[in-house]
Amino acid sequence: MLKKLENLLKAEIDPAFAKRAEFIFQEIEKRKPKKILDAGCGRGFYLSAISLYEFPQEIHGIDTNKIYLAKAR
Repeated sequence: MLKKLENLLKAEIDPAFAKRAEFIFQEIEKRKPKKILDAGCGRGFYLSAISLYEFPQEIHGIDTNKIYLAKAR
């Protein structure tokens, strides 16, 4: 896992969130998808984190909350 992501997860106060995020990043690293869709992206935590990887060519996020989408941009 990227060092920056490891440090981010170590600083996370919610251990359940950190564990879930760690699993997601491990799967992304294993599969190395070229396109990623984050359905329910909220404020864009995963979009921002995934953008640190070099292999995705397209990263998209969708959410029904327009305020969250504005923050994700």
